[in-house]
Amino acid sequence: MIQLGRLQELIERLSESGRGVTIRPVEPGSRMGGPNSGHTYTFEGWEVGWITATGGDELAVGSTVEDAVNSALQALEA
Repeated sequence: MIQLGRLQELIERLSESGRGVTIRPVEPGSRMGGPNSGHTYTFEGWEVGWITATGGDELAVGSTVEDAVNSALQALEA
């Protein structure tokens, strides 16, 4: 079972600015999120980002969904 951590809190925080949440698994060689990213991941884990009708971007990554969600919340607070 995948632990989602504080996902509800992240959804609420992003919705305040009209954004949604993306969560996807990543593996070595998979392309990083973001409109112009040419970089690839070197590890297996999860990417958490935001999305709107016109685009989106990466917020954070982690080895688990829970880690990535917590890191995304920290990134929003910074």
